[in-house]
Amino acid sequence: MKPFETYPGGKGADGVYQTIINQLPFHDVFVSGFLGNCAIMRYKSPASVNIGVDADQTVIEAWEILNNSPLAPASSVLHQANQLDLLCADFFEWSEKNLNAWNFPDCLLYLDPPFLKQSRKSTADIYIHEMTVRDHERLLALALSVKAMVAISCYDNALYADYLKKWRKIKFVGKSRAGAVEETLYMNYPEPAKLHDYRYAGSNFTDRQRIKRKVERHIEKLKRLPEQERNAILHEMALSFS
Repeated sequence: MKPFETYPGGKGADGVYQTIINQLPFHDVFVSGFLGNCAIMRYKSPASVNIGVDADQTVIEAWEILNNSPLAPASSVLHQANQLDLLCADFFEWSEKNLNAWNFPDCLLYLDPPFLKQSRKSTADIYIHEMTVRDHERLLALALSVKAMVAISCYDNALYADYLKKWRKIKFVGKSRAGAVEETLYMNYPEPAKLHDYRYAGSNFTDRQRIKRKVERHIEKLKRLPEQERNAILHEMALSFS
C-alpha cells in the first residue's frame, strides 16, 4: 500500500527500492527528510524510531490516513503509530530545531528531495514545493556537516558530484513517467557489512529468488535437527560470524 497511487520521482518500481534498501546499514532511527510517497519507508523494516518530514500537508494527511487503515500490513512501519512520527514542516527548519532527534551516528537520514531541475528531462515544476539551486546547496552543506549516516537520491549532476566527491555512490536504472532513467545514490558511509533489512538481498529478481530459496533450504534443514543439536550449530554460527 502507498499514500498516493503515483508520485513524481517515486522509488516504488521493482528493482529500485530493493537496490536502495540493500545499501542501508543497521540503524536505530530512520528519517525520511522529503517524505513524499517514500517507498523506502514503506518497504524496509522499521527502525526503533521512524520520522517522516514533508512540507506538503497533503502528503502528511495521506500517510496518516494510510497509517490508520486496517489494510496496512502489520509487519510494515505503517500501522505502528508508536514508531512513526509524521511532521508537516520545512525540512531545513525542522532539522535545525531538532538536531537531538536525529544528528547522531545511529541515525540514518534518507533524502529524496525534488531533483535539481537542471538534471531533469523537463525543468517544469512538478512539486508544490520545488527547490532552487541555492536550496540544493544548503541541503548538501547540511549533509556534509552532520554526524548521522546520510543517503541521498538524485539524478547525478555536477553540483552534487562536486559537493559529494568524497562520498560513495552507486548508479542504477530507475523509472520515471518519461521511461527508464539512471539514478544515483550518494552515501557518506562505506558499503555496509550489516544491512538493516536482508529481505531484498541480491542484485536482481532472479538473484533475490536464488538467495531466498537457499535461506529457506537451510532453515528447513535446521528445523529437522534435534533441538539441542540445532542450538549448538546456531551458537557456533553466532560466535563465528558475530
